[in-house]
Amino acid sequence: MRGRLAASVREGYSGAMTRVLAAALFLLFAVVPAQAVEIDSAPKVHARLIGEHDTVPPGGTVTVALEENIRTGWHTYWKNPGDAGAPSDIKWDLPPGWTAGPIQWPYPKRIPVTPLMDYGYEGKVWLLTDIHAPADARTGDVVTLKATGSWLVCKEVCIPEEVNLQILLEIGQPPAADPEIAAQFASARALLPMKSPWPVVFQASARQLDLLLKTPSLVAAKPQSADFFPAQPDIVQNPAPQQIGFNGDGLVIRIVPGAKARTTHSIEGVVVLTSADGSVQAVAVQAKPGTVAPASFATSAAGELSVWFALIFAFIGGLILNVMPCVLPVLAMKVVSLANKSGADKREARIEGFAYSLGAILSFVAFGLLIVVLRSGGEQIGWGFQLQEPIVVAAFALLLFAVGLSLSGSLAFPTITFGGNLTQKGGAPGAFFTGVLAVAVAAPCTAPFMAAALGFALTQPVVIALGVFFALGLGFALPFLLIALWPAALRLLPKPGAWMLRLERILALPMYAAALWLLWVLSQQTSTTGVAVTLAAMVVVAIGAWLFTSTRNSDDRGRAMG
Repeated sequence: MRGRLAASVREGYSGAMTRVLAAALFLLFAVVPAQAVEIDSAPKVHARLIGEHDTVPPGGTVTVALEENIRTGWHTYWKNPGDAGAPSDIKWDLPPGWTAGPIQWPYPKRIPVTPLMDYGYEGKVWLLTDIHAPADARTGDVVTLKATGSWLVCKEVCIPEEVNLQILLEIGQPPAADPEIAAQFASARALLPMKSPWPVVFQASARQLDLLLKTPSLVAAKPQSADFFPAQPDIVQNPAPQQIGFNGDGLVIRIVPGAKARTTHSIEGVVVLTSADGSVQAVAVQAKPGTVAPASFATSAAGELSVWFALIFAFIGGLILNVMPCVLPVLAMKVVSLANKSGADKREARIEGFAYSLGAILSFVAFGLLIVVLRSGGEQIGWGFQLQEPIVVAAFALLLFAVGLSLSGSLAFPTITFGGNLTQKGGAPGAFFTGVLAVAVAAPCTAPFMAAALGFALTQPVVIALGVFFALGLGFALPFLLIALWPAALRLLPKPGAWMLRLERILALPMYAAALWLLWVLSQQTSTTGVAVTLAAMVVVAIGAWLFTSTRNSDDRGRAMG
């Protein structure tokens, strides 16, 4: 049976490799240049400049709004972007003598992004800027105000966008304001934080940061919620829930402190108060160190997890990761490989199960340790942070393409030995590194329950954080471990045969699809040159795989690779 199977593979190999190379070249010269247009290449933010008036007197001031109309599901950033991202920017190109003031930032919202917390905007937002005309501007002249707006717009991935805009203004006395425009500017100004009418103090310890708004009126009003947005980074741990409480002096917001909370002499930011009727008031605060008396808080903040719930959520998220398109083919082929095990091979199957699990769990813990170390050094990153770097996206695309080639029978990974070669080249080392590879291809993915668990983990001490990543790895490894340890499950698998090769070819398809998706992500992050270079690398990988695989059984004279 094995001889006939191998012969069948040899007969179909040349044609299969030709098709793989043709497909790769087709992608290089046809598909991806087209996908830049066809696969959602439209801007994620539509922007324009809107003047409060179209006329400004000499020496006068006119307010101009940069309107960001953000696509549903995407967001841009506040002046402090939170855990990741960058604020929007406006670079003005004005006539001589004209000046522009700073951006007037409306208050932001908290936007959780697996498991980070961003501060930013969704939907439509107006960023106001005051433009000052020179006193010697000549009445009747028409001037062009030019600006370059740039922003980072994010969903699962982040894409930088930039647009050149302009607006015409006439020098003269402005007529009565257009009622519709006036109403829009009034709404935009209502979202600007007002200076706090109350004194604000803070008290920081290793475990908590208490921010006190000193006024009895807030105790009487009892706002439904109060959210603090720090203007400086590393003052708070952004994903951590914030609690609201009251003492005899006023309203207290309790926050998990960041690295700089205990050393700073002033904390600036915005407090957004939401009353019971849903009305919102935003105040800009500048808190000084002081004493905050004990306050009464709710038993827990909304959305807060306990350690046990975080571990359970991480475990469930790890289980779900196994059915993601990137991971399922690797897991499925390792399960199929166990179909070759029978009788005395059951012990080897158990060893492979433990080795695979060890490789997966250690990889998750190592990845978690890397995140914790980088965050302790001031980097604001979390799971999936690598997808913000184009070179890493390109590397993942190449990895998934190579795995697809392996499943297509065109490339032999030394650590993933499928089909008939498993008993000769498998064993514990191959299983261990398959677990490592499975985690690597899972890195671009996320799953339900993961965001809450990892968001909690990154606000906790190192031991708890690594415990959550361990639970994530355990859930990820459990299905293969159970199949390896439960002989009855192995008996349910069909006997080895030609179906194994057919299944490998089918499972290659989601790997190619995932690689194509990453190429689309790359096309949004970089130029067409970057995509072309990555595609050229894929062609080189395909040709190299063909040369290596077609000559690996040749003698020294026939093998070009020596």
